[in-house]
Amino acid sequence: MSFRNDDELMADYGKRGDTAAFDHLYQRYRCPLFGFIRQQVSEEAANEVFQQCWEAVIKQAADYFPSGSFRSYLFTICRRRLADYWRQQETLHNHLEEQATMDEHASELDDPESCYLNEQTDDIIIFCVNKLPIKQQEVFRLK
Repeated sequence: MSFRNDDELMADYGKRGDTAAFDHLYQRYRCPLFGFIRQQVSEEAANEVFQQCWEAVIKQAADYFPSGSFRSYLFTICRRRLADYWRQQETLHNHLEEQATMDEHASELDDPESCYLNEQTDDIIIFCVNKLPIKQQEVFRLK
């Protein structure tokens, strides 16, 4: 088995379900793949991304067609999973920021002095807008 290249091992696993071939690929790429992932994310996240990579390989095994090296195929999957991870982190970060802003705004609304000042500000703005010519009022309201 050790004389077969990676593409042959993957083909054996994908077409015939040869788990020994998969084990051989896994052992060959386990450390390099995890090291690559670990350089970019925390250990906890690296474990998750690492697992997702191998799950994708397993899921796509029957459709695997060697158009390049298996290593390139595996690391392409890995880069995509890392991009997904960072997008998810950015979305989570944005959501937490929005929540903090909403909480801050809600606490301002609970404060009677803030409510009074907001109402006064709104009244002043409305008063000033009403002093504008009609066309400018319309433009302001459209904005």
